[in-house]
Amino acid sequence: MAEAPKKISKNVEMTGERTRAYDLWRADLSLDFIGLPFVEYSRLPTKSWPRFTINAMVFPSWSEDSSRHDVNGTMANSHGSSKSIISLIDAGVLLKEIPVFDVYLDSNFQVFEYRRPGAKSGLRVDSAEFIKTVLKQKPETIVSPFVFETASSSAAYSAWHRVAMPSSAGVMDIDFVELRNGEPVALIEATKANSADLEYGLFSFLSRGFAQASIYIQLAELLSTDAYVVTYTDEMQEVEVLKLSRSMISHIDDFDRKRQQLAKEFLGNKAAQSRSQAQGMAVGELFADGGQEFLRSLIKQRRKWAIGEYVDWLTNKAPLRSRDAG
Repeated sequence: MAEAPKKISKNVEMTGERTRAYDLWRADLSLDFIGLPFVEYSRLPTKSWPRFTINAMVFPSWSEDSSRHDVNGTMANSHGSSKSIISLIDAGVLLKEIPVFDVYLDSNFQVFEYRRPGAKSGLRVDSAEFIKTVLKQKPETIVSPFVFETASSSAAYSAWHRVAMPSSAGVMDIDFVELRNGEPVALIEATKANSADLEYGLFSFLSRGFAQASIYIQLAELLSTDAYVVTYTDEMQEVEVLKLSRSMISHIDDFDRKRQQLAKEFLGNKAAQSRSQAQGMAVGELFADGGQEFLRSLIKQRRKWAIGEYVDWLTNKAPLRSRDAG
């Protein structure tokens, strides 16, 4: 009898599986970008910068038949990183300080092969060794072959992460690294507002996005560029754009802590029926109690643009070297 699948949190990030209005709209623009599927990180016990350590970037793929290997022992049909990513690595732009790996794995998550982008061969290890060596974590669970029933390596890797490692091990994706003439000019996190109120949608992200905001800023600094949050609705008629900065992080962290405490209270006193509902109620209360005031304090870093104005802004973001040279 097959083992029953483990219950996985509703917060599993289905990286690469989302069909979002922003993603579809952005793909139609004739402007270059890349996405970074998995950034593995963990929080540092400090209040100084940086607040997190970035352990690795992972580009996963897999084969349902893990018995097939080529003559060099490398798993067959392995993917490779995009030429844009390889060129950025070769140019020393992405990223000297962070290990970047193509990771090929079997469908049972028992065998991993990891290698630098562009390399012809890699190292083969079991899941526990991969977690310790590449992800710099202690294994939480040795995952059974029956946990994941999906054809996507990205979705499965994301789900596997959450059962195989401790809660202190974080993972996220970087939506858009905007490139102009092959150079990064902006990192962009696109977040959908659940109503027509873009300001509320932006605060919802900020109050839940302490780690995300910090990682975006850290990566942007390593790439010598800036990080932004773009809030949108499915209609894609206008967007709210916020330039992230270190000075925001302590406030975002504070809202994050308050949100978690409020959500716990809402669940405890039965005011909310589910964790998701409790989180939503907490965001609403915080928006009324300090959230709007915080956003007003960020007026110099925020812009609300009609979609045409936003396209103009994206189009005219010149590479840093060209701008500095002028």
